[in-house]
Amino acid sequence: MDHACPSLPENTSPMASRLTEREHQTLQLIADRFSNKESARALGISAETVKWHLKQLYEKLQVNGRMQAVNQARKWQWLT
Repeated sequence: MDHACPSLPENTSPMASRLTEREHQTLQLIADRFSNKESARALGISAETVKWHLKQLYEKLQVNGRMQAVNQARKWQWLT
């Protein structure tokens, strides 16, 4: 049985399937140039929780910031 996320393109890094739905949502919002506060409002969570999700994203993607995370996600073609 295949447990990969069906919504991700085939050429996606395996790391993408390890991101939570909320991490994907947060990544999309930062790609759309939302601030932490704007992302928090859009997701119905606190800005501190957004920061926590970003920290998790950076760790999983092995990057050091927002732009690196967005660039890596675009490289793997898993941003809409």
